[in-house]
Amino acid sequence: MTEFDFNTTYTDKSYLRSVLVYEHQRDVALPSPICFLAHVRQNGAFYNISVYTEQPDKDFLRRVGLDENGSFYKCGPDSTYDILTSFEKKSRLEEGNADLVALLAGLRLTGSALETYVFDNIDVPGMVNFMATIAITQNIDASDKNHFIHRDTEGTREWRMLPWDQDLTFGPDGLNTDNIVFSSQNTTTPACASHPFIGARPYLLQNAKYNRFLEAIVNVPAHARDAAAPHSHLVR
Repeated sequence: MTEFDFNTTYTDKSYLRSVLVYEHQRDVALPSPICFLAHVRQNGAFYNISVYTEQPDKDFLRRVGLDENGSFYKCGPDSTYDILTSFEKKSRLEEGNADLVALLAGLRLTGSALETYVFDNIDVPGMVNFMATIAITQNIDASDKNHFIHRDTEGTREWRMLPWDQDLTFGPDGLNTDNIVFSSQNTTTPACASHPFIGARPYLLQNAKYNRFLEAIVNVPAHARDAAAPHSHLVR
């Protein structure tokens, strides 16, 4: 490991959300950063309790069994998979982003063309695990930002999403608020914080928080059933 983060608990006074979510995701074999609470001292005196979080990089990919030479992108705000500007490439910089352009084009397909593209280019089991843990933990930010994508460029050539930034999980609907997502949702509509298809239209917390990658899984009927099944299993 060459890089890690000490994150503050500004948005999580329980000090537990990130630690619990990453542990949950690792338990279901989803490649996730190491995360734990750290007692930080400065000049010999207590400074704070921080959340130690492993930085997703080549060392992380190697540790979790993913190809460190594959394409790796950080997905910032507005990563709906409509435009390229919200993606920051972290590897294979000499190649440009032609692979990402092809991914976004593939995710816009429909019908049998989409089904063929998903089977050939997406790590479906990995995506199903990702979607299940996002729903279980009510991660309100994992659809349109706060994740990475990785492609096994020199192997299966399949893409998958990987988790990042887990402070807004288990309930809160925004920064520095006591509002709880579950309390404010209308259960007669599909906008549900714990729906297995959260982030795929029409299952949105807000209009702009959609993700074409998630929608591609949901829009292939066989995969939609797969995405719902582990959610039920993990709840039990």
